[in-house]
Parts: sequence; structure tokens; C-alpha cells
Amino acid sequence: MSEFSFKRSLHFAFLEVKRWIFSPRMILIPAMAVFIYQYAVSPLLANADDMNSQLNLFEPFIAVANSGIILLILPVVFITLISDFPKINSYTLFYIVRIGRSTWLTGQILKLVMMVLSYLGAVFLRIFIRGHCGAFAAVRKYSLGMRQRLGLAQAIMENPEILILDEPMNGLDKDGVADMREYLKSFREQGKTILIASHSAEDISVLCDTVCEMDKGVLEKVPLA
Repeated sequence: MSEFSFKRSLHFAFLEVKRWIFSPRMILIPAMAVFIYQYAVSPLLANADDMNSQLNLFEPFIAVANSGIILLILPVVFITLISDFPKINSYTLFYIVRIGRSTWLTGQILKLVMMVLSYLGAVFLRIFIRGHCGAFAAVRKYSLGMRQRLGLAQAIMENPEILILDEPMNGLDKDGVADMREYLKSFREQGKTILIASHSAEDISVLCDTVCEMDKGVLEKVPLA
């Protein structure tokens, strides 16, 4: 009989967990994730949208923890996934003879620990992604002008020395255009460089010190109007 080896136990556990992860029954995890999203996360996102606020890091997890039915489903699904643990098949005797009974038993314990951690990790990752990416997806509901303002806020939040904008006035109303021009002027007065791509002659004349025109792939400087 082979002597006990923790390294062999760990290697055996890794191999077994890989087989478990790629088993067909894993379809239960995305199915459960859809249920969790519809039952707990989606209402949370709707409430955040109604209150015009953004979810914090832990709110999706708190919503799941406060749901009795989800807390019941999580262990039931896991028990279903490991219903054949410890898995006994035609290779079991070969493994026991090859690595030793104590090494095999330790490997089974390590396998169970890895399965628990893998399952919890998959569930938490799903909740995090669906919760927070779902919150970011709410931006798609914004008007074009609101998305323009959001894009500008993202561009200036690091206080860059060079600001590159593509059609910054697109989608803005008259007041929005005036506000945007005033901000860009103040940004320029701070000694910052602004590179604007625009088809608006009025915006160019109001904001730009230097104007270049692209014609058939050639960039040429043109005089200000």
C-alpha cells in the first residue's frame, strides 16, 4: 500500500473537481442564477432606478441573504450537484491501489472543500455581475444628451492634461450646448489641451484656436473663419 501523500491528495482532488465542473448537471448553476436575478436582484435594480441612485457593492448580496426561498434553494442545488459524492466508479479501486486509501480519502475531503468554494464563488460572482452590470445597463435608458454629459464626466474625472472629444455637442439642447461650451472654455483657460472632432462650424469658431481638416486621409491646417 502506498504511503500517505498530501501532494497526491491535492492533485487527485483537482482532477476530480475538474470533472465535476464540466459535468452536465452544472446547467443548474446558470438556471439558478437567472432565478436569483429575477427574484432578488431585478427588483433591487428597479428600486434603485426609481430612486435615481446606484447600488453599492453589497446590496445585491444583502437582497439575496434576505430572501428565504433563495437561501433554501442554494443548498438544495448544491446537494443536487454533489449527490454522487463520493463518486464510486470503475476507476475508484485503481486510484485506491495506486495512491493509497488514506491519500484517496484525504483527496475526497479536499474535493468536497473545493466544490463548496467553487460553488459559492460561482454564485457570488453571478450575483455581483448581474447586480452591478445590470445597474450600469440602466445608462442605456438615458437620453443622448444625458449620455453625452456622462461621457464628459468620465473624461474629466481624472483631470487630464489632454481632453479628446468626438462631437461633444451632439444630442444636447440649447442650454446644454451653452453649458458645455462654457465648461470647455474654462478647461482651456486652465492651460489644458482640447482636441475636438466636430462638423459644427459654430462650435469650431467659438472653441478652437487651431483648426485642421481631414480630406481623403490627409490632415491640413485651415485658417479660422
